[in-house]
Amino acid sequence: MDLLAPLNRAIMAVHDAGLTTAFYHAWIVVVYIVVAAFCLYWRRHYGYGWFHALLIPLVLLISFYLCVLLMGWVRSGFTFLGSKNVELGYPFVPLMVMGAARLMRDDWRRMLDFMTPGYALMLSVFKVSCCFAGCCFGHPAAHGLWNPIFGETLFPVQLVESAAVLILCVVCCLAAKRRGYRPTGRLYPLFLLLFGTFRFFADFLRLSPTLLWGLSDLALWALAMVAIGAMWLAAKKTHSA
Repeated sequence: MDLLAPLNRAIMAVHDAGLTTAFYHAWIVVVYIVVAAFCLYWRRHYGYGWFHALLIPLVLLISFYLCVLLMGWVRSGFTFLGSKNVELGYPFVPLMVMGAARLMRDDWRRMLDFMTPGYALMLSVFKVSCCFAGCCFGHPAAHGLWNPIFGETLFPVQLVESAAVLILCVVCCLAAKRRGYRPTGRLYPLFLLLFGTFRFFADFLRLSPTLLWGLSDLALWALAMVAIGAMWLAAKKTHSA
């Protein structure tokens, strides 16, 4: 039994109807709804009211999306303002949060810890749209996701990434609970470290052009996330000592 058959039929139907691009962009609204629903539940641990629980993910997800577009433009050599490699935005999240916290007169550590599981959940939900768009594709496989770009089945790396980042969301929630939901600013570097490690190895499942040492630019970017997360945690630990 092909468990991916229903999803493949849906991908083909959207493609045949000429709605692939519209579906991809409309899915961004679904991403916000899911993350906002999570934040409405999660807010009680950080003392936010319902208004801020809806406003914070709205502001930060829009900022994140614009950052990804800008970084994709830089990655393309300033020739294409349309790349949506979500991984490009994660190292800049603390800067976005600091800016938003300053505008809202909030503690950026509190806001960052509050949103960290939401950033993982965001990517998990967003990867569903990648299945329909055909981006983030894997290697050719006899049993996999039908890709509208190549017109053949490829390894379902999008679903693997979606499941893995959802697990990472749970890990972040448990780590926050273990720390008593204290806003220390240490939750996001933990996420960067774990996500960067996973994303590095997941890149070998992707059909990506190599740039250096047999690695793609996004694999190298993942290593940068690992380094940032590790140094941040080490600095925090040294400061606490």
